Amino acid sequence: MKRVLLIILSVMAFASMSVAQDIWSAGYYTDEDGIQQAAVYQNSIRVFSTDYGNGLYGDCTGIAVDGDDVYWIRNCYEAGSFYYADIMKNDEMYLNSPIGQSRHIYSLDCFYGTMIATGCMDINGITTAVVWSGDEVEPAFVMGDGVYPSVAYSTTVVANTDVGLHSFSCGYQFITESARRGIIWKDGYLFYRFPNIKAIMYDIDYHDGYFYTVGIEITDSDVKLKVWEVTSWGTTDHVLYTLSESMSSNYVDERFSIYVDDAGDIYVNGMDGTTDKVWKNGIEIYSTGSYFNTVLANTDGIYYAGSDGTGKVWKDGSVLYEVEDAQRITSFFVPEPACDNQVRTLPYFEGFETGATDWACWETEDTDNNNGTFGAFWHRFGDQYQPYTGNYCAWHDMGPEGVYQEGWLVTPLIAIPEGDNVRMSFKTKEVISNSFEDGNATLWVYDGTTTTELWSQSVENASGEWKEVEVDLSAFQGQEIQLGFKYTGIMSLIWYLDDIRIELGCVHVDENEDSQVKLYPNPAKDVIHVEGLETNTEVKIYDALGALVKVVNVGSDEEIDISELSGGLYLLHCGNATLRFVKTS
Repeated sequence: MKRVLLIILSVMAFASMSVAQDIWSAGYYTDEDGIQQAAVYQNSIRVFSTDYGNGLYGDCTGIAVDGDDVYWIRNCYEAGSFYYADIMKNDEMYLNSPIGQSRHIYSLDCFYGTMIATGCMDINGITTAVVWSGDEVEPAFVMGDGVYPSVAYSTTVVANTDVGLHSFSCGYQFITESARRGIIWKDGYLFYRFPNIKAIMYDIDYHDGYFYTVGIEITDSDVKLKVWEVTSWGTTDHVLYTLSESMSSNYVDERFSIYVDDAGDIYVNGMDGTTDKVWKNGIEIYSTGSYFNTVLANTDGIYYAGSDGTGKVWKDGSVLYEVEDAQRITSFFVPEPACDNQVRTLPYFEGFETGATDWACWETEDTDNNNGTFGAFWHRFGDQYQPYTGNYCAWHDMGPEGVYQEGWLVTPLIAIPEGDNVRMSFKTKEVISNSFEDGNATLWVYDGTTTTELWSQSVENASGEWKEVEVDLSAFQGQEIQLGFKYTGIMSLIWYLDDIRIELGCVHVDENEDSQVKLYPNPAKDVIHVEGLETNTEVKIYDALGALVKVVNVGSDEEIDISELSGGLYLLHCGNATLRFVKTS
């Protein structure tokens, strides 16, 4: 862990007291001559735009940010038809499109420093799905069959030990003159065709071994908006959510997107009837009578953009800002919260909740770089995975058979004050694998010099239930420390963490006559009192087997009702202080 923490200390940057970062967005506006121009905005200010004339007009359907460089699409139209499309890098040409090929680019993303553009072009008189890579004019992948029309709308690139490094694009392909099928292509080749339905797939994302795509199913009587889940090996699909049973037939291709956040929650924007909506895990969370074009979520909140007469960006249900002169925002880039690089002080709490988490500075480390996919690494997980409280927790799944894993989840740097007792508590649930080979869940502390184990749970003793663990940190008074949750094993545990708390404890109690904190009467039948506590001190009572049976907040000499407890020996705990008492029947 010392090696891991030294690496972490050299790269730390923080989240919840977040550093303001720019949001980049793309769309279009109408200039003083009444011509629609593609435009790019930094926050609310327009910084780049086209200057079309002579019967041409344009829009920008995608944007990607790589460091200090902004890449954006220029789609140019003439008389309502595709004319050409190219990609700009800031205010300079990056990918120049030959005029006359009827190119159109629907989306743009940056993967590992390479621009990936997805769209279509005319090849031998047939509209054909293509993907461009970097600044190469010729497509990297031509995906149509050369007989019937096809279009690609979006691409995601997956790089892990399960899938390898590949690009996956979604769209549609006509298989006859009238039969249109939703398609996923892998590196330009057919990966999955949605069987027996007329469909268009508009956007695609990947998370933990599954592809998620949003699209429409077209029947003789209506148009349905759905989300499909497809296995990473492309063998089966199923409808995860039906978001609209009867969508307006006047739908617009660019108004559907899907985003799966780091916690596995699925966000979609699209149309339900004539109303634009945002859904989370199939449940509507926002709606408008105007237009939502794109959605994204991170640990800071839920962002979405579009227009209600003017271009706007929303966050968590409220307008974040109105974009200067924009008619509509079609795409945007919202960076993950940045770190403020500050040492944390007590009390400290981490519940992994969106909008209230330090997750950006909780470092994760796959020591052997072999954890792969399917959750076999530390990450946040959403409410579909039953956190202890709220909507999120931290989670590490077991790895593949025969592969040893070591995964760390490490706190930011935390200052422990002098002169007070300090306790740490956290909620943990360890679920045992049916075919485990070996494994442990452990907690370590690093004080800048030494790494020390504080707590351990072996795989054999995993209960599969949430429980609370308390750890005394008083030995680290006056120091700045980091705490690391270490996952080890082969086919080991499924480990959940939630509600991590570090705070000052009460005064240490020695059970002798000179102690400042006293419990009476002892033995007791119905009530007990504890002298010497601060106001609103949390007191926990454990039975002789260590099970937590009661939690109360009291001040000095306040009454604690124990009448419901069974007779026997109990421990009363405050921070790292413990008093024994006997409950009589």
